Amino acid sequence: MSPSRERRNPLEIQELLDECIGFLHRSPSALLACPLVARSWVNKAQANLFRNPLASTLEFAFSNVRVHQFLYSLHSNPILAGRVYELDLVVNNRNVHPSTLDNIRTLEFTNLERLNIDLEENILPELFEPLLSSPSLQYLHVRTSQTFTALAPVWACCSPTIRHFELVCREESAQVPPSVRRIYGYLKSLGLALSEWDAACPVQPRSRLLHPFDLSQLKAIATHEAVSVPWDSICADNIEVLDVNEHSFGTEMDLTVLPNLRILRIQLVGLIRLGMLDCLAPIILGAPHLHTLVLALVSEYDNDSKAQLAVLEAALLPLVSFACPVVEVAYWNDDFTEDELRGVFPQLLSRDMARLTFFPYVYAYFD
Repeated sequence: MSPSRERRNPLEIQELLDECIGFLHRSPSALLACPLVARSWVNKAQANLFRNPLASTLEFAFSNVRVHQFLYSLHSNPILAGRVYELDLVVNNRNVHPSTLDNIRTLEFTNLERLNIDLEENILPELFEPLLSSPSLQYLHVRTSQTFTALAPVWACCSPTIRHFELVCREESAQVPPSVRRIYGYLKSLGLALSEWDAACPVQPRSRLLHPFDLSQLKAIATHEAVSVPWDSICADNIEVLDVNEHSFGTEMDLTVLPNLRILRIQLVGLIRLGMLDCLAPIILGAPHLHTLVLALVSEYDNDSKAQLAVLEAALLPLVSFACPVVEVAYWNDDFTEDELRGVFPQLLSRDMARLTFFPYVYAYFD
């Protein structure tokens, strides 16, 4: 047999090795042992170990000691910061202590694509500004007890590469002037929710508070009760995905002006809001490209609310038959069994016009 036809040892094929090491991404101990086997295993093991280092395991995510070990590794070898593609920061006394942010912000995460910041303490937003300016950042999720007003100046530091932005914070009635600098980028998806809300405070347009983000090319938006949508900055013809709470129906949101809507996701919390069914018909009939209607059952349901779901099916059936979207029902196992839901939506399921989905349910707008 000629040398050219000799079979190669699988352990000498780097692509195959990389693929095998990739299966160990949920086992930090196994990845740490890889460099002890061979030098050729080092790069791929490091890439998997540091890709999303603070969410590798529950132990890692909820241990301040492990967070310090992670930071020590990065400060000892700054090249490792370039291996980090996702970063989950839960800032409190148990996870990432507020004082730890100073150590994190000095690192250069040149390849960071996803950033999730959960501020459970009253932390100054300026502390995480350097992370927001990462040159490759595309996905940004921020949950904080701060107000829209307090956060508005921070957005001027954001990277122009951000395309997907989710924000959960407090509301207030103060008027906020737009910042001077504008980001030369645009968002594809936007999520807005309130952690606390005072019903006495008027809901102000988000266009001023989200400045300097460019919303003109927005394709997906998620917004819940008492959160106004900055329609003056959005091109309604571009919206393809809409995620709303049932409380959004019948409010100042005009959901009928979305002709290119493809996916409509409605979060149903307990009893169905009066008037929701009347508002739903023109949305479905006015969106000729709608192909999926998602009913997300996100709260506990008693017998009364389960009976209302049966009424909902009766109202949806003629609409779905005419407009032809698929109804997807997402639910918790603790609230329903599959047999119960089949009893609630018998006609849609028997006509193969509905499908059931378990929570945890995360709808991927754009990946």
